[in-house]
Amino acid sequence: MNLGVVAATLRPLDESLRAHAFRPDLYYRLAQGFLRIPPLRERPEDPEPLITVLWARTYDAEVPVWLFQEHHMWVLQEHPWKGNVRELQHFLQRLHVRANGEKLSPDVLAVLLREGTPWYKENTPSAGQLREALAATRGNRRRAASLLGISRTKFYRL
Repeated sequence: MNLGVVAATLRPLDESLRAHAFRPDLYYRLAQGFLRIPPLRERPEDPEPLITVLWARTYDAEVPVWLFQEHHMWVLQEHPWKGNVRELQHFLQRLHVRANGEKLSPDVLAVLLREGTPWYKENTPSAGQLREALAATRGNRRRAASLLGISRTKFYRL
C-alpha cells in the first residue's frame, strides 16, 4: 500500500528538531520532500485569485465586481495576513455579512480587516478609530460599534 502524508507547520521542522521539540524519527519519515509555500503576506498578488475561488466555493456566486476595483484590492494587498488564507476566509465571511449586497468603501474594508485581528479586539479603540468607524458608517453609531467589535454601550461610553 502506498501512503502519502501532507503536513503543514508554522515553525520550520529543522529548527524544531535541533531544539528537541520534534521527534527525530517522525522528522526523517516526513523529510522525503519539503515544499515551502510562502505566507500570504509575502504574495501580494494572491488575494485576488484566492478571493475568487473562496467566494465561489463558500457562497456559490461570483465575487462582487466592485471588490476588484483598484482601490479595494490595494487595501487587501497591503494587509499583512498574519493568519494566512484562514484569515482571508474569515474576512470574506465578515464582508458577506456586513455588505449585504451593497458596495463598501475601502475604509470599511480596512475596518473589517482590523476587526478580525485579535490584537485589535483586545484593545479599546482609539478616538481616531471611533471617528473612522463613524465616517465609514455615515454617522450610524450602532453600525460603527458593530464594525469595531464593541457593544453600542461601550461605543457611547468611549
